[in-house]
Parts: sequence; C-alpha cells; structure tokens
Amino acid sequence: MVTIMPNSGSAFAPVWLLALETATDRGSAALLHEGRPVGCRGLEPGAYSMQLIPAMDALLAEAGVRRQELNAIAVAHGPGSFTGVRVGLTLAKGLGEVTGVPVLGVSTLAALAAAEPAGPTRHPALAILDAARNEVYCGYYPAGPVECEIRRRTGAEAAQAGVEFLTGMKLLADRLRELGCSEAVALQVWPAEFAPILQAHLPGRKILIPPKELAPRVGRLALTVWRQTAGALDAGDDRLALDANYIRRPDAEALTTHLPSR
Repeated sequence: MVTIMPNSGSAFAPVWLLALETATDRGSAALLHEGRPVGCRGLEPGAYSMQLIPAMDALLAEAGVRRQELNAIAVAHGPGSFTGVRVGLTLAKGLGEVTGVPVLGVSTLAALAAAEPAGPTRHPALAILDAARNEVYCGYYPAGPVECEIRRRTGAEAAQAGVEFLTGMKLLADRLRELGCSEAVALQVWPAEFAPILQAHLPGRKILIPPKELAPRVGRLALTVWRQTAGALDAGDDRLALDANYIRRPDAEALTTHLPSR
C-alpha cells in the first residue's frame, strides 16, 4: 500500500518526485515535477550502489530542489537483478525515513508496460524482460498497468523458461486473435534482441522497445497510482512493509536448496 505521511502534503498538490530504477542492467534515476521528467541520469551496470546517491544529488542540484522538498519517492521493486533491486529499495526507504515522504513501489514489468508518451492507460499490455539463465520475466495486464498496480497486481507476472515462454506466446497470440483484440495489446520488450523472435509468434503485432532509461516511467506510473488511490488509503508508515518483488528465488537461495544436508 502507498504510504501518505501527514507532512507530505496532498497527492494532488504540485509534486516533486524522485524515481529510482536499479532492477535492470540499464538502471537510472529521474526527477519529475507533476509527472514530467526534468532530469534523468543513467547508471553503469555493476556499480549502482556507488552511483545512485551522486546521481540523485546531481538531479536535485540541477533543478534547485532540496531533499526535504521532495513530495514522494518511487522505486522499481522488481522483478530484476536481486542485488540491484535491494540497492534501490534500501536507498528509497532510507531517504523516505529521513525526509518523511511516501515511498511508492511499483513493478518493473508494470513500468515497462506503461505507455508512452501520454502515460499509463487502461489498455491491455504485455511486458517481457530478460531474466538471464535462459529465462524471461513476463507481465500481462488485461486492464493496463495502472489498474493492476491499484489492485495490487491483478495482472499475471512470472518467470518462464525460453521454450515455455515461446509456447505461451503462441497460445496467447491465438487467444487474442479469437477475442479479436490482438491489436489492442501494447507489447513492450527488453532487450531489443527479443523483438524478432516475438514477431514470429505475433505476426503483424507492433513490438515496442522502451527507452534506455526506465526511471521516468517508474515515476509516472507511481504518481498516477498514488493519485488514483490517495483518497482511499489510510495514513501511516508502512515503508518497512515494502519489499522486493522477486518472482523467483535469488540464485544463492536456489543453490542452498539443492545442497546435500549434513
């Protein structure tokens, strides 16, 4: 649930929002005012923990905004890199604790599925993200990513093996054609190398490649969900309850599960 702190003001007042995305291998941080990015910094893979705070401070300095003037912090809490997700969550929750503003967690897949440039819509959307180990993360949002985030992921998110995923894609394509709505599904995919493979299973379907930096989408989706649910949320601090959306177990945990018992 999105937290609305007593000193954070209304979700409907002009909002400065810091968005963090460290779940993918092209992480980024963005500063948004009223849902419009005023600055974005890309992060180099493998060193997010060292780059994130300097990137955040640079964005604030360039806009002349102090940390205490932020109204909310948005973070992609997975799925994605287990270490990367933790880096972003730790900073977002720590900054939220210091500044007393809400921390808004959204699914990486939902942010990927959010339409551009007008922002998230209620149209069906499908997002595919590389999960390494010959697997992909998939998110299908029949009512769009906003509605699914409001209802706490009524869409389907899963990690699937490559062969299983392609089989599922063919079945999904057949079902969409039966329903006559295949053209209504927005399909976002990363990395771009997936596009021709998916195109073979969804002929005629436009495959969209999202921008390199995903943080602005994270911020826009979080702000939209916050504003659409603000009137129904209870005040209170549940930052500690915000956790990673891993979908599958971390590699280290999976390894220890298969180790022989002593």
